[in-house]
Amino acid sequence: EVSVPLFGKSNRRPLLERFEVNLAGRYESISDAGSSQVPKYGFTWQPVRAVLLRGSYSEGFRAPSLTEDRRATINTTLTFADPLRRNERYLFAYVLRSNPNLRPETSTNQFYGVVVEPPFVKGLSLSANYYRTEQEDAIQSIGIATTLANPQLFPDSVIRAAPTPDDIALGYPGRITTLFGQTLNFGLIRNESLDLG
Repeated sequence: EVSVPLFGKSNRRPLLERFEVNLAGRYESISDAGSSQVPKYGFTWQPVRAVLLRGSYSEGFRAPSLTEDRRATINTTLTFADPLRRNERYLFAYVLRSNPNLRPETSTNQFYGVVVEPPFVKGLSLSANYYRTEQEDAIQSIGIATTLANPQLFPDSVIRAAPTPDDIALGYPGRITTLFGQTLNFGLIRNESLDLG
């Protein structure tokens, strides 16, 4: 990580009381998840003494933990409402399994902030900070209710028996025989916040 002061007390200019750039980088190599180069860029700019502007952009990389991609298989039975059979409740096998195809999740992070200290009010400091984070290929455990309500999104997770003639007459799929639960790379998670002080 390096911080480079380009303008400061000794060489300040109009609208450049202070200006710094920050650069950082991290290289990660994980035996089962590959490698990644993770950069970070930032700046601090003080155009006049009363105003300070800051910003940064960085990337993140998180490999699956051992409990996420190497968990032991656990078999049990449970009773749960089946939304495709008008919430009929019945017993089926639930198998919690590992996922050797789990990929690392990546993220981007942005930060922008401003601090204003008006000279005519001693001790007053006003600040606003904006944060934005996006995680791609988020590593998530999908709940049973979500899996059953969206079988098209998790086609290998819900195993059903062939429908009986009564099921066909009612327009029901067959009963669930096995439901697989596992950690998946699923979706995009976006977080945004604004802090005022």
